[in-house]
Amino acid sequence: PPPAPVPTEAGGLAFPPLPSPSHGTLYVVSLPIGNPEDITLRAVRVLREVAFVVCESVRMASSLLNSLQAKGIVVSIHPRHGVPALHRLVATLASGQDAALISDAGTPTISDPGAGIIRSVIANGFAVTSVPGPTALMAALVVSGLGGTPFTFYGTPPLTSPDRRAYFLQVASCSGTAVVYESPHRLRSTLREIRMHAKEDAKIAVACNLTCISEHVFRGTLEEAVEKFRYAVPLGEYTLIVQNVSV
Repeated sequence: PPPAPVPTEAGGLAFPPLPSPSHGTLYVVSLPIGNPEDITLRAVRVLREVAFVVCESVRMASSLLNSLQAKGIVVSIHPRHGVPALHRLVATLASGQDAALISDAGTPTISDPGAGIIRSVIANGFAVTSVPGPTALMAALVVSGLGGTPFTFYGTPPLTSPDRRAYFLQVASCSGTAVVYESPHRLRSTLREIRMHAKEDAKIAVACNLTCISEHVFRGTLEEAVEKFRYAVPLGEYTLIVQNVSV
């Protein structure tokens, strides 16, 4: 294995370079967010060709890679794997073999882990390239009827009260379109908190299970959304598109 890593100013971990006739490339590969047919031809080819795949869940990644007849070694970027997984990735790239970074769904680093891996790979002097594809935020913007520019992506709201208040005040200051991710069991409280800070005429689209057979998009005012989901049982993952939110 390579020598112990050294922290860099950019926040990654740098390893002394290993001698190699050529270096591999890290491909950041986007995966479908729901419908498996949305995987790109390039993504399929890359995942079949790389020697090493860094993922969130080994179980989910292995199921996908097996279906594609991909043979790369699969390692999770879960915190408990930490530096050893990064050691193996750096050694793979240093040996001249290519690797891929994937998330469970969508594009890595978009409300998914992986940014630290990319920073460390760059710090070690290896090439990083994107294999673009689906993201829930872009799919939701397209079907919301509220899309366009400018828009600001705020990710998923924090769990604790002080942080949540600061988060929703920031969303309320958005002068364009705000995009928020939320889980089903916190959807109701998030809708109420956005309404608490937003303008009365703010419009919202609540998109669920995008690209799936069960896809559903609610469009209306924030007040209507709060009433709509007051008694409905939220299922799936949600993307909220809010417009005219700034007071």
